[in-house]
Amino acid sequence: MESILIFGPNVAETLVEDITTELRRRYGHDVVSVPVTWRAFTDGESTLRLDGNVRGRDTYVIQSTNAPGNLMAMKLLLQAANLASAGRLTAVIPYFGYGRQDRKDQPRTPITAKLVAREIEAAMGVSQPRHVVLVHPHFSQLQGFFDIPSDVLFPTEEFVGVISKLDTGGKPLVFVAADIGGVKQADVFAKRLKTPMAIVHKRRDPTTGELGEATVIGDVRGYACIVVDDMFDTCGTLRHAAVALCEAGAASVYACATHGIFSGPAVERIAAAPVQQIIVTDTLPQVDGGFSGRVRTIGCGKLIATAIWCDNTDNSLSSLTV
Repeated sequence: MESILIFGPNVAETLVEDITTELRRRYGHDVVSVPVTWRAFTDGESTLRLDGNVRGRDTYVIQSTNAPGNLMAMKLLLQAANLASAGRLTAVIPYFGYGRQDRKDQPRTPITAKLVAREIEAAMGVSQPRHVVLVHPHFSQLQGFFDIPSDVLFPTEEFVGVISKLDTGGKPLVFVAADIGGVKQADVFAKRLKTPMAIVHKRRDPTTGELGEATVIGDVRGYACIVVDDMFDTCGTLRHAAVALCEAGAASVYACATHGIFSGPAVERIAAAPVQQIIVTDTLPQVDGGFSGRVRTIGCGKLIATAIWCDNTDNSLSSLTV
């Protein structure tokens, strides 16, 4: 069955290439990437035109939703495909922006993650089957914010393949959850590579939100520690964890996260952190950005392409969701 791919404006070039290459390897020429013409008005509004026929075809719109412009681009792409009479319509979201706003953590605040989920559903219309594919969202319960079928992918195999080949100078590995929320993912890695695991328990000032004392739970002395998280943004948690691990006797510290956001003071904090290498995927476009080669990007295009193939051929995605 012919599949249509529509890529949003901020999808990493490596991700576009890997997805299309893998799908064409599986399908041959039955995969078409539809170009998009974007137009900006003088007042800052934007619009688009899909430069290809999607009528009645399985259509996959691929775009991360971080930042207001990217979220709007996703909604425009989805509605354009819907109004062009696409067949089964799937929103593939490599990085779900606003995912950290998943609850009312203070009085009189919105639950923005739920709002974004509803907006994406609305843009997809109701006239055809709809589906959402997410890559490692900040919290797994995000699926419950959608009223349409959704699947969550984890790039476990991609990270295991790279981490298993790290040169740690002969030091044994231990996976470390950067905070309590990362325990499940650290445990998955530890079981796959048959290593122990540890946790960095961090405390924040309830007024300022600043990180305070960090406690390492578990034995890391003499180990090469792999700090695991879902994303690295300003890298305050990563720096805090790395310092705590070194003080607890770690031989070295590495780090991995699915999403490399690296905003605000990230460059300065990474420069000051005792971390030898940071591994992220291309769910967001990556540039060196002053990291002096310490950030390594691995591809998750094959993971997303496999999910698209499974969806298109009505095969199970369960092997990709752990």
